[in-house]
Amino acid sequence: MAVLLTHILVPYVILTVAGWQFNWLTKRWIAIGMAGAAIPDLMKIQILLDDNVIESILGIPFSYAPISSLGGVLLIAGGITVFFETQRRRIFSFLLFGALSSLVVDGLRVFADGRSEFWLYPFSWWRPPTPSLYVTSDVRVLLTAILVSAVVFVLDRSNRMMWLRNWWMCTLHLAWSLATEPKMTVLSQISRYRRERIVTGANRLYKPHVHHADHEVT
Repeated sequence: MAVLLTHILVPYVILTVAGWQFNWLTKRWIAIGMAGAAIPDLMKIQILLDDNVIESILGIPFSYAPISSLGGVLLIAGGITVFFETQRRRIFSFLLFGALSSLVVDGLRVFADGRSEFWLYPFSWWRPPTPSLYVTSDVRVLLTAILVSAVVFVLDRSNRMMWLRNWWMCTLHLAWSLATEPKMTVLSQISRYRRERIVTGANRLYKPHVHHADHEVT
């Protein structure tokens, strides 16, 4: 469970920070990326249903290991994407991004012979060398992931609150202008603020609800 949580938090941090720069990268796509990070961990189903049970039922050799490989995540991400009617290309991309981030994180841990698993299967049997940065049971990895995610979460909320404050101040200023200044002056100010502040602030504030930029030809 600790490894799974770490895998999910990694794309959350990366995609949330990227969302500060790209307005179209909304929470919807971040959630899909986080879901993709769980794909390689589906091999943990062997805890409930052993390989030998499946092998005896099918009558052929069977292993869950390919799930946690490039070929496995491509196949499963593609299978999940089929259940969506629109934006399949982008959904597949984010699922794949999350899954690949999990493989990269796994590739950094300690292996007895200094080389990671066959992550490139079935395209290659080459086992990339690992820097052996941590062991699976090291709770410090999970705590670091949680701490970094908490900092990003707070910064993300603060960023949204800043845009809310700017939008509210612009609204108050325009309301005051409507009550105190001539009609033509007010209209010119509305046009100026609409260009410079209101549209930008509103777009940032309601970024999770903007859908028009997400449509693409599938």
